[in-house]
Amino acid sequence: MQKKLILKLFAIAVLSLLLLVPLGMIEHQVRERSVRQAEVVRNIAEAAAGAQTVVGPLLAIRYRERIEHHEKDASTGHESVRREIVERCRVLPPQKLDIAGSARVEMRHRGLYGARLYHLDLAFTGTAELPPRLGLDGTPQLVDAQAFLVLGLSDPRGVGLDPEVLVDGAARRFATGTQGLLPGAGLHIALGKVDLAAARRIEFSFPLKLMGLEHLNIAPAGESTSVALTSDWPHPSFQGRFLPTMRQVSEQGFTARWEVSHLARNFERIVKGGAEHAAHGETLGVSYLDPVNIYLKSERAVKYGVLFVVL
Repeated sequence: MQKKLILKLFAIAVLSLLLLVPLGMIEHQVRERSVRQAEVVRNIAEAAAGAQTVVGPLLAIRYRERIEHHEKDASTGHESVRREIVERCRVLPPQKLDIAGSARVEMRHRGLYGARLYHLDLAFTGTAELPPRLGLDGTPQLVDAQAFLVLGLSDPRGVGLDPEVLVDGAARRFATGTQGLLPGAGLHIALGKVDLAAARRIEFSFPLKLMGLEHLNIAPAGESTSVALTSDWPHPSFQGRFLPTMRQVSEQGFTARWEVSHLARNFERIVKGGAEHAAHGETLGVSYLDPVNIYLKSERAVKYGVLFVVL
């Protein structure tokens, strides 16, 4: 009797292993296809543009300061003063920043595989205030200062055309790079010399056409930041530290709005992270998801198959 039981258990174990073999082969094929899908996404990002992170615009000031070093000769006791000029940088947030735009999503295919590219039409408006003596505490000996308007972008290849930027009513154009004022890539506008003794209010507005891949992050850099987005994609995933205060999702697309104050975000982390490090997580975001991920469903089916065989 015991021998028959052992034979039955052995037969069950052999049958289970035989059933698990094709499931393992299927799982291996699903993993290969998933890896290939990720490769296609990377290739499309290299050929078009990757996921985008937008930081700013921010008001950046590069200034020079005269510093005095008091040195004392140990042998004679004579004290001397050595002066040098050092260059520093200060980044200030806009007092008010409004970002509004719409996104059109298209599918790019490579054989059986595809990725979602979005085309954004954004409009930026805002005001920035430059305080007297750059708002620095103490009594630094300021020599001169230059102001810049800096926009951080994780992948500037996605910028379309050459937007006209209105700064205090005057038309200007962006130049590439952030002049080292923000980590990573981006755009900047030189605003000229700064009158250190007087306060200055700067108003800016510009459109921006931006292309990206599947994910969009925006850093709420202003003291008061408002972001409004609409899209024809009906399957958004709202991510980041800040969820929308209002959202509507339907089969025709979605509408979302964010309101973020300086009390809720960490400006120092935004500046240190920039677009290169996605503002150290101080972002609001949207992912344009594929609701029917066949590879994820296949992987789940294989796992359920293993469970059924074991049971």
